[in-house]
Amino acid sequence: MFSRLARTAELFRGTKVPDQQYRPGEHGPIVQDVEFEDRVVERYWLNPPFAYVVVTYDDQQDKHLYRVIEPSLDRFETDLIESLYDDVRTPLLYGAGQGDPEGVLKGELRRRLKKYGVETDVAGFYRLYYYLYRRFRGFGRIDPLMHDPAIEDISCDGYEVPLYVYHDDYQDIETNVSFDQDELDSYIVRMAQQAGRHISVGNP
Repeated sequence: MFSRLARTAELFRGTKVPDQQYRPGEHGPIVQDVEFEDRVVERYWLNPPFAYVVVTYDDQQDKHLYRVIEPSLDRFETDLIESLYDDVRTPLLYGAGQGDPEGVLKGELRRRLKKYGVETDVAGFYRLYYYLYRRFRGFGRIDPLMHDPAIEDISCDGYEVPLYVYHDDYQDIETNVSFDQDELDSYIVRMAQQAGRHISVGNP
């Protein structure tokens, strides 16, 4: 608890919020480089510089695995992004159609961070931006998969069950992406609304 409070105090000392484009060579990586014990077959960007995939091969199970890698958030950033999800939703709805969606979202994120008194660097700002964009402008948890032109189909068999994709090179392959119950239920409702459909208990 003490370390978390110290981290919070450190971040709340200023209101320095970057207003510049992200440059990898200058600001460092947004997403970490992850190593695996399984044999790495291929790795490639899905949504640079935010998300990439590592396809590995498990010799014991004799199968490929499709591992999505996204930016890591520490505990404070995780709590912060949950607050941002709630606070930026309404302004984004009212701001729909007012200029470029990415610019509107970045502007709202900067405004909220200044209001909170949170200081962050450029890479940290874009980590938060990525998850907000994924939530409100993208496809949520499956957003990285939707950026892969080699994927033809995505299958979900239930709560906490890894999604499977049909890949041009690997056919049916298990991913490390899954939904908990609340998240999947909310996602289904959101997708139905975007398609102009209504889902209820009586009309699933």
